[in-house]
This record gives sequence, structure tokens and C-alpha cells, in this order.
Amino acid sequence: MSVSLPALPRGTRFDPELVEAGGVLRSALGGPDQALLRFGDKLRIAYVLPTQSAACARAWVAAQMGAKAAGATVRAFVPQVGVGPTGVTGVGSAGSLSVTATGAGAVAVGQWFSFEAGGLSYLHLVTANDDGDLTVAPRLRTALSGAMTFAAPVIEGFLDAAPTWSVERLRFVGLSFSIAEAR
Repeated sequence: MSVSLPALPRGTRFDPELVEAGGVLRSALGGPDQALLRFGDKLRIAYVLPTQSAACARAWVAAQMGAKAAGATVRAFVPQVGVGPTGVTGVGSAGSLSVTATGAGAVAVGQWFSFEAGGLSYLHLVTANDDGDLTVAPRLRTALSGAMTFAAPVIEGFLDAAPTWSVERLRFVGLSFSIAEAR
């Protein structure tokens, strides 16, 4: 089960972060460092919402508290700079570094996209576009075959911590949370 969070209010700040399954192995004796590339990198996004009306803030708090109580994942939109292309489909295999997409001429480097597989949404960032052959980060963790959502990509995962918010003189002045992809 997944709970969709309300639409992001104008002025929301979001801070994406790559959660690496591997890392860098540092030499204890001064030798060269080694990059350990392992499958399973995921994304985490921290959101900081601006001051909101009481009704808007109540909807956000209720959705998050309900998801936590049910042990459910949450889905939130990822702000996209510019308008993403529509009608893009792709094919790729789990762990693959690239996706071949039709209609990808308008896909720009740095655009977010998501796709669904097995009832769960996966979020990726385009790092290169070579005539429709897309290189994405993080690497695909599941097979992709079908629609890719650029216009309104979403992240789906668990809330990292219990929701927190601030109230000042009966106005909600701060609501922050972060979502880490589940798979």
C-alpha cells in the first residue's frame, strides 16, 4: 500500500541525495583508493515545505502520520525544472546503465523521470542522452519496459523518520520530511 502525499506548495525546497550501496575503499597504507560499484544505489529526497495555511498543513501531517501508522510507503512529486517530454517509453534490463527510449529527442540531461514496475515507482536522473540512448543514475534496479514519466516524476519509499512540524502562533511555519526509496 502506498499513500500519495498532497501537491507540493509553491516554494517547497527539495534536496536529493544518492544513497550508495557501494562506496570508496580508502587505502589504510597510502595506496590508491578504489571505487566499489555495487548494484542497489537508491535516492533519498528531503523536502522542506514553506509556511502553510492550517488546512494545507493538516492534510500533509495527516497523510504522513497515516502512512507511518500503516507501515506504508509514500509517494511525492519531484519538482522538475522545465516541462518534461510526454509519450516516452523505454526498454532496459535490471542493472543496465542505459535505456533505449522512443520519442526521447526532447529528453534533456538533468531531467528526472520515474517509472512503475511491480506496483512500485522508481526514480532516476538522466545523465547523458546519445540520440535516444539514455544513461541514467542510479543504475536500474529492475527491468524497465513501458512508460517513463518526465512531466510529473514521483519518488516512492518510506519516510526516514517520524514527521516533524512547527507551529508558531497557530500558524504552521515548517514541515520537513525525507523519503528514501524502498527498493
